[in-house]
Amino acid sequence: MTYAPAPVCEVSGTVPDAPWLNCDNAHLAALMQFYGAAAPSAPMGMQWHFALPTTEQVPVTLRVAVLDAIAAETGIVFDRHRVPIDRYYDTVAASTAAGVPLIVYGDAFHMPWLPYFGNDSSAHPTILAGVVDDGETFHLVEAYTNSTPWGRVVPGPASVTRQQFQTLVEALPEPQRGEVIVLRERGSARPHDPADMLRANAEGILRHVEQGGELARYAEWGRAAIGERAAADLFDLGCWEVTRARSCHASWLVRLAADRPDLVTEELARRFATEVDEPWRRVSQFAFVNAQRVARGSRPAVSAADLIADRLVAAEVRFAYDLLEHLTGRSS
Repeated sequence: MTYAPAPVCEVSGTVPDAPWLNCDNAHLAALMQFYGAAAPSAPMGMQWHFALPTTEQVPVTLRVAVLDAIAAETGIVFDRHRVPIDRYYDTVAASTAAGVPLIVYGDAFHMPWLPYFGNDSSAHPTILAGVVDDGETFHLVEAYTNSTPWGRVVPGPASVTRQQFQTLVEALPEPQRGEVIVLRERGSARPHDPADMLRANAEGILRHVEQGGELARYAEWGRAAIGERAAADLFDLGCWEVTRARSCHASWLVRLAADRPDLVTEELARRFATEVDEPWRRVSQFAFVNAQRVARGSRPAVSAADLIADRLVAAEVRFAYDLLEHLTGRSS
């Protein structure tokens, strides 16, 4: 393929609520922002959810799948698919040349702009914004932010050679190698009524946490398996995912209380932050410390699991009931 000269897409790596978005959602938010979404974190932030289909994976924190939520709230329809590696590089280059940036996946171990470089191997998304120099330079945008044992992940632009890009893409195992997320179409938004979303969130928490006992079961599993290296790492990751989701929702509630005080009071938003979000942040810290202890061969600590079982199960259920009572009183 001959690479025609084309500008690099002007994608910003700075997005609202970035500290509370996981790596996939941070890059989706950056693409939404590129396409003009005014509140790119809202499709994730408006959701408060917990479900545990299996302890072999992290808990589910979105009631509505993220691409479906984005399509509904913004009308921006993204497609996730794999491109065969024999036409992958031409395909992604042609996309950016047409002004359509896309999320690409590679092994973080081979991403020189990340602290994971040379330290930790895992699939990581980033945004491909352009391919220049006749296909020899790939311009990327990192939208994720996080603290790691090797330093901070800092949002911003990066560039790699074609060989470096091929290495990071092809280091992934076959099921994910060549995966991209790219704009399919722009349609009409069908945003959820915030009141309906709040009610569905609370009802879902009562269904999964109170009636299904899934959060208590998560704590029990974490306590029982916490001394195993793989389990400690998975529990750490799961607690981190839930915490980021809770913090993102807390931020959304604050904005909703400012925009719609008739729907959510500042007091309710404050209560969610203090009763739910802040304890989850401590859980995430405890789970991380335990994972580090287990990795060193030290005695495991069950503080994170205990805090979930002793405090957060009741806190999530109590807030769900209070939110439903508030919404019912408002509509009566």
